Amino acid sequence: MELTLREISMSFEGMPVLHPISLILHEGVTAILGPNGAGKTTLMRIIATVLEPDGGTIRYNGLQGETALAAIRSQAGYLPQSLELPRYLTPRHLLRYAAGLKRLRIQEKDILGLLEKLGLGKLIDQPLARLSDGQRRLVAMAQAFLGWPKLVLLDEFSAGLDVEEKEAAYRLINAIKPDTMVVITSNLPAEVEKIAQSLIILREGELQFSGIPAELVDQAQGKVWEVLLPENGPISIIELHNLSRLRQLNDGTMLRIVGKAPDLPGIQPVEPTLEDAYMLSMLKAKS
Repeated sequence: MELTLREISMSFEGMPVLHPISLILHEGVTAILGPNGAGKTTLMRIIATVLEPDGGTIRYNGLQGETALAAIRSQAGYLPQSLELPRYLTPRHLLRYAAGLKRLRIQEKDILGLLEKLGLGKLIDQPLARLSDGQRRLVAMAQAFLGWPKLVLLDEFSAGLDVEEKEAAYRLINAIKPDTMVVITSNLPAEVEKIAQSLIILREGELQFSGIPAELVDQAQGKVWEVLLPENGPISIIELHNLSRLRQLNDGTMLRIVGKAPDLPGIQPVEPTLEDAYMLSMLKAKS
């Protein structure tokens, strides 16, 4: 499978939201990572053919033009960032309805199996009005996987999910078949690290990185440090450096700092994580 975007751009009321972006996506899980306002949802809506870009072209499995867009519409499962569900329906009835709209021949056991994978098997006949926001989000996610499509687009799928619900969502994504392409958006590097084989980073509508997560982490080698700030240590240290993380210990606070090595006693280099590398990429984009 291959999805190719060439020079895709988008503006709203004269303000650029996506600068020209070119990407080639393949099977597996690709994460579009970036802060709020980076253009992630706009790019996802363009991929889903919900939004027509100002410029650029999309190719899908060798198809181009309207033929490519029609193929995406007919084959993709899509979870928008915001989706209002009819709360009088049950998860069973909603998935039946969605299957009808998509002209899918889905058996009851397939619907039940999909909802059970998301921990919703006991709620299959409960009205959506009685479900929590996270549970309704999982039901919406389930409709994107109906029939196990070859292309699945999940925009901020984990928004509003608790820890257990996120783990259920991760398991479903990891259960895809080898020839399936899943594209997700997120602003959480730790989440991306769990499920994505490929990574795209956007900032203010510009492409900052495209590759595998390990490549980004390699770029952060030698640029991540830890130092213990004693209980009565100067708080100014926190304010003067780029902190990736801090954690409380019995004898003080362990600071994780990214960037140039600080001139601090006891500073030690540490192995970078994707979160460290992502923060460094954001700092570079600012400079």
